[in-house]
This record gives sequence, C-alpha cells and structure tokens, in this order.
Amino acid sequence: MWATLIGAAAGAIVGFLVFTDRGQQFRRQLQPQIEGLLDEALKLQGTVEKMSTAALDTWHSFQGALQSASSASDARRPAGPTH
Repeated sequence: MWATLIGAAAGAIVGFLVFTDRGQQFRRQLQPQIEGLLDEALKLQGTVEKMSTAALDTWHSFQGALQSASSASDARRPAGPTH
C-alpha cells in the first residue's frame, strides 16, 4: 500500500514538473541550483578520492617503516641460541 502511495505521489510531482507551466517555470529556476549541487558533489568525490589515496599511501609508508625497524632489530640480535 505504501509503495502505491509513494508511486502516486512521485507521478503527481513528475506530472506537475513536466506538464504544467508553473512546473516548467519551477524546473527552470531549480536547474541551475541542481547543476551547482552536482558540481559540488563531483568536487567532494574528487576530494574524498584524494584523501583516500593519501591515507593509503600513509598506511603503506607506515607498514614499510615497521618492516624496516623489525629487520634492523633482527639484524642486531646474536645468531646463536638464547638460553
């Protein structure tokens, strides 16, 4: 039942926006704002991708530093049995 009501409401909104003069005027006024919002969303996506890349690079550097420290520590240990 809810799906029917939501579908009817969506159809009424689309019909208003497409087939009425006021709806078309509203769309023309809204279009630049929607385009601006989409541009901002794309910029945000780019920023998130850059942050993700930077975080991954940092993680890899951190892992490399840990491995280097571990290798250096192993190299300083005596090779004989430890009793």
